[in-house]
Amino acid sequence: MALLLATVLAALAAGTLVSPAAAHDYLVGSVPEQGATIETAPAEVALEFYTSIGERFAQVAVVDAEGTTFQVGEPVVDGPTVTQAVDGLQAGMAVTISYRVVSSDGHPIGGTVPFTIAAAPGEAATTTDTEAPAPDTGESTT
Repeated sequence: MALLLATVLAALAAGTLVSPAAAHDYLVGSVPEQGATIETAPAEVALEFYTSIGERFAQVAVVDAEGTTFQVGEPVVDGPTVTQAVDGLQAGMAVTISYRVVSSDGHPIGGTVPFTIAAAPGEAATTTDTEAPAPDTGESTT
């Protein structure tokens, strides 16, 4: 019985010691937030992680549904925050931020953050500025 208790206690202690070392950093927030619909196109996106991220090997892509990319330059890593400049995003777009960074324990982590830029007022219904010609009734107007 004492041997069984000692074995269980040893396993619990080993599990407790391994857990923090096995934990990886993770994304705690973003700007824009995941799933958000924002009113205007941003000039940059930001990812906030649980702890500082390694400056080397950080990759951020900002893409629309067709696969067009909008990131400009390299991402900037400042402690737990990774910022990426973007250009060309427009109203009505569904956009995804894809990232891959190296966590503080040296392991790569990645994921996606989707968001939408709201359509401009009146943009949802596509209309034309010209009137359709009147139907030809065969009658002369002169």
